[in-house]
Amino acid sequence: MRKQMDDKSVRVAEMCGQEIDYWDQASWQNALKNNDVFVGTPATFCSSFVDKGFLSASSFSLVILDECHNATGNSPMASLLRDAIFRLHPSQQPRIVGLTASFVNGSMKDIIKKREKLEVLMQANLISPNIDAETTMSRQFIRIIVPYEDLATMESLVSRFVMTIFRNILKNVILQIEVEKWTVRAKIVFAGTGGEGLLFWLKEGILLQLSNEAEELLLRSESACLSKGRIMKIGVDAARNALLRDNNGSFINNFPRFTKKAQSLLDLLWQLYSHVLLLCYSVS
Repeated sequence: MRKQMDDKSVRVAEMCGQEIDYWDQASWQNALKNNDVFVGTPATFCSSFVDKGFLSASSFSLVILDECHNATGNSPMASLLRDAIFRLHPSQQPRIVGLTASFVNGSMKDIIKKREKLEVLMQANLISPNIDAETTMSRQFIRIIVPYEDLATMESLVSRFVMTIFRNILKNVILQIEVEKWTVRAKIVFAGTGGEGLLFWLKEGILLQLSNEAEELLLRSESACLSKGRIMKIGVDAARNALLRDNNGSFINNFPRFTKKAQSLLDLLWQLYSHVLLLCYSVS
């Protein structure tokens, strides 16, 4: 978002990290005073607006909901709208913009009702940009048939691998529930991409996030934050070293580097890329 801002003076706060779960009202008010734009998950803002009442939606002039089709049932996004924004007097409510590529959440059954529910919840009308017929007609679709691949038998091994990687930082600074969430996501990443994808997600996703949190804690003056930051940094470094050691170890050897689905997509991309290279050479 900062890169897309023409005005570099706009102050953007990225509301992520476990320490935000422990913020009090003073912390939120201080963040509100020192920032112009807040970026975070619906759950983060729902916790502050609805569950704890630290902030009022009237403090904001615009709320942008990405993937707004997720505003269903008792989801954090739906609760944010119902319990924090639309409870205010209309004169105090911020403007709402919802973005989504598809307004359907889940199955395609009763899509008209799902659209009506979303419009009622958001108190808005759904619009879509006009796409000229020539653009849509020129698209080419290629059907890729991927052979069946049974990866369910590997789930327990993937879970043990993830738990082993985080053993160094689990005890002191990482909540058990967070590791459980990562383990579930790890299985999804592995099933979609394979061992290489999982290793990349761990190093450039989870560990990078934890590393950034550690750096933020080390910039604070409170002794508790500094201590936690040092412990977290040591744990992250240990986990990175464990992943580096396993690059040529048992995990990669025992599991497919890429799933058949991922390999099919990579082959297709390579064909397209090779075609572009040939065009470039011919033009030059």
